[in-house]
Amino acid sequence: QFGQMSTLKTLILNLNELRGNIPPELEYASNLEYLDLSHNYLEGGIPDSLSRLNNSLVNLNLARNTLTGSLPSFIGELTYLNSLDLDSLALDSDCMIPSEYGKLTNLYTLVLSSNQLVGSIPSTFSNLTLLEKLSLRNNKLTGAIPSTLAGSLTNLEMLYLNENELNNTIPSQIGQLSELNQLALQINRLTGTIPTEMGLMKNIERCRLDFNALTGIVPKELSALSKLQHLTLYGNEKLQNDIPPEICDLQETGNLSKIEINCYDTVPCDCCVC
Repeated sequence: QFGQMSTLKTLILNLNELRGNIPPELEYASNLEYLDLSHNYLEGGIPDSLSRLNNSLVNLNLARNTLTGSLPSFIGELTYLNSLDLDSLALDSDCMIPSEYGKLTNLYTLVLSSNQLVGSIPSTFSNLTLLEKLSLRNNKLTGAIPSTLAGSLTNLEMLYLNENELNNTIPSQIGQLSELNQLALQINRLTGTIPTEMGLMKNIERCRLDFNALTGIVPKELSALSKLQHLTLYGNEKLQNDIPPEICDLQETGNLSKIEINCYDTVPCDCCVC
């Protein structure tokens, strides 16, 4: 039947309790731009036949299904994609992110969260310069946050890398993400100090760095973040809990609601919550 749908441009079948496999005949819907099969019970692998849609597909959403196997590298050939959402599938436990996804240079949204993904964040992601949202949360990713990633994706507004096993330091290049308003790095194994360059992230509203292994002081440069609403730092046992008063002043001059931090004998500042 899809062979008779060569003019079909939009197919939205989300939230329909669909079961079975994704039909390979979708390749015959040669003008399909928007495909949303999310929030169903689809199983099996992501069919290679979808690669035939490389001259049309703009939005692909297969999230919240029971799709198995690995993330197929052919998705990197769907270079017209603006949005790719493969959140919460049932992929193999040793699945890695294909480096070919770095070819998707028209992406604005990339969601690969909650998939038990292993390995490191591909350095090729630095090519995705139009990205506004990147979510890799709740996986088993290791290694460092690539400095090229932090320095290249200057259109990012939302970055979710939380609940992984990322280590090493937060790259200073993260300060170049001047459009970022949501940063989630909590529940990793990040070490070192909080970069002073984070004070350049002028649009940040929510910043979560809790439950890492950060050390040193909270830099006073964060007082330049006039849009900051929530800063969460607890769970970093070796991070000094002396908050510069200039940061607390953001409650009066900016939008700051609270800073969540480790408290020992006393609450360390007027704007702190334990």
